Amino acid sequence: MIVTGAPAQLVLVTQGELAVMSKDFDISTSLSEDGVRNSATEVLSVGMALGGGALLGDAPMSEPVVALTSGCLRRLNLAHVLEALGEPLHEVLRLKELKKVLGDIFLFKNLPDDRIDKTVRCLQRRQYSAGETIVQQGEEAHNFYLIHSGTILVVKDGQSVRSLGRWD
Repeated sequence: MIVTGAPAQLVLVTQGELAVMSKDFDISTSLSEDGVRNSATEVLSVGMALGGGALLGDAPMSEPVVALTSGCLRRLNLAHVLEALGEPLHEVLRLKELKKVLGDIFLFKNLPDDRIDKTVRCLQRRQYSAGETIVQQGEEAHNFYLIHSGTILVVKDGQSVRSLGRWD
């Protein structure tokens, strides 16, 4: 059984079935297999997983999980991820996404993988408020910008030219 509030973990069902219960499920309740199955918000069977979001955000498990049948599962907790990957899962995924985006940009297309990896790790995140000027027309360019979220309006000589969005 996995209780609400347990440490973040990825649970993979390798045999049997697990019932994901509502957050307010009383674990002391004695229910038959059919009663648990009917009360479950989701039933996990072989090959299914639970907890990826919790593991990604290092958040406690949000729902209790009860074994419906005898079976086997595999667990991966945050310490295992850090040991295997050397950094948090969300950072690994962020870097992978940025690497893919840079690899599709002409300027970076022919760089070897190790150079793209180095470039991705050098990128600095900056946030701008709505209406804030990022680059002023006529200023010397010193930076390369890659839009992660939001919309940027391009203005030339006081006229809107176009809008830029995610990964422009």
